[in-house]
Amino acid sequence: MGRLDVDAMLGEMTPRQFAGWWQYYRLKPWGSDWQRTSMATARSLNTMRAVAGVEMTEANSYEDDFLMPKWRTPGNDSELSEVERQCEAADSIEGLGV
Repeated sequence: MGRLDVDAMLGEMTPRQFAGWWQYYRLKPWGSDWQRTSMATARSLNTMRAVAGVEMTEANSYEDDFLMPKWRTPGNDSELSEVERQCEAADSIEGLGV
């Protein structure tokens, strides 16, 4: 769950306990596996592309969150529209007997 009152947590935790938790986190980070995986993958891909000679710009670089699941928000149906277009294209090919 987590703590909402960080000041209260710091008042209850000794510096030694904090240091212990920090060391534990460095050995075994917690948090979103998706977020950590996406960030590591994006940075690795960007590095490999740069080493391969690709001119890296903000427009052609992978963002740290590019593998994070994206949830549709109201008014943002572009992803759904793309899926619908692909389904329609597949249906039209099937109609041709291909």
